[in-house]
Amino acid sequence: LVSERPDRLLPTILSRTQEVSVPRITPEVLEAEARRRGVSDPQQAHNMARLAGGDVLELGHLVAGENDALRKEYFDLFCSLMRLSYNDKHLELVSWAEEVAHLSREQQRAFLRHAARLLRESYMLHAGLADISYLWGAEADFCGKFAPFIGNENVEFLLDEIERAMRQITQNGNPTIVFTHFALSVSKQIRRK
Repeated sequence: LVSERPDRLLPTILSRTQEVSVPRITPEVLEAEARRRGVSDPQQAHNMARLAGGDVLELGHLVAGENDALRKEYFDLFCSLMRLSYNDKHLELVSWAEEVAHLSREQQRAFLRHAARLLRESYMLHAGLADISYLWGAEADFCGKFAPFIGNENVEFLLDEIERAMRQITQNGNPTIVFTHFALSVSKQIRRK
């Protein structure tokens, strides 16, 4: 039995198992693996290893560039959401929600995970922790400019909204309604400084 969330297993199942925790692979090992797979730029290998989050399969996807188009699409959706929220463009936010609603459910969940990661990274930049940031390229540029708008007063609320939307999508909620509510809730929290 393999589980990433053993806390959600029934006690009757757990009582019949012996737990063996398998830790994530360290970034140093993943960095060496990225170089072995042909990533010649040391900074890029370092960033890929950190972004893989201890998962050698994810590192393989990053090195191969398999999900680059989807990652760019999710990043563009995130940027669009935050810009529309900042400018109080509520009608455009409804159109944004309809666009996201046309993605598959798995893509919607992947977008929400991506948005949560970018929010956390922006918060770390805001807190002055850029040296442990997992961002580079266009993500680093955008989040560097966006970071002043993510602080103690709104980061928890925004992450809670992402988790709520994730739950509702997982439970087959209507994606147009879920993402419209999500977008309007986010717009209330992005304040001009």
